[in-house]
Amino acid sequence: MPSLSSNKFPSSVNFISWNYDLQIELAYAKIRGISINLAQREIQVFPSPAIVEINENASSIIKVNGTAGLYFKQNSGDKLDGWINESDFNWNDEYVALMVQVFYNNSSRIMGSKPSFKFYFEEPNPLHNRTIECAKKIMSKTDVLVVIGYSFHPSNRLIDQEVLHDFSKLKKVIIQTQESDYELVKNNLKNIIPAFNGQIELYKDLRNFPAFNNLGEIRNIEDFATSGKV
Repeated sequence: MPSLSSNKFPSSVNFISWNYDLQIELAYAKIRGISINLAQREIQVFPSPAIVEINENASSIIKVNGTAGLYFKQNSGDKLDGWINESDFNWNDEYVALMVQVFYNNSSRIMGSKPSFKFYFEEPNPLHNRTIECAKKIMSKTDVLVVIGYSFHPSNRLIDQEVLHDFSKLKKVIIQTQESDYELVKNNLKNIIPAFNGQIELYKDLRNFPAFNNLGEIRNIEDFATSGKV
């Protein structure tokens, strides 16, 4: 497996996440001994304060529901200028009150601030639309889709249909879940992309992540960085 300090993830490996927490960045930052902001830049997390435009020739992590935090919309557009980083504040009452006020006033964000994540029932904002477009570009080039910890719940169907709209290159879907939940997840997926004629497989080993080598065989996480697959 390549050193994380030398080449992050291969360009053929991308992530689309429905979570808005910082777990990936925190893990990567801890392994590398760097800040969260630098971690977001190195593994190209979008949206995040570190990334304004995606380099499509490099691996990226797209968070469909956004990343927890605040940014200030500038006159120049939707750049993530003025992001409030963890080093810029203390968790005092004033800051918590500001966050509550921003999220409470959903239709008229105070101080020009907007949360960089949204729930499925909220109206899309420009940042969210850009994020969806990034996810769609990744999906349009994906030949093998690995689903980890996601059930394609009907409440997310509209956003899932948008992200998975172009699956023309998709040949295989591997679902990591408990065996008892597999049929439910598979049927939810089929409801989103009913025309998919490729192979859908269960990966029931929950002790490690499913990954591929160049022959398409399922291996463990050690093979992940040399997979050559998406």
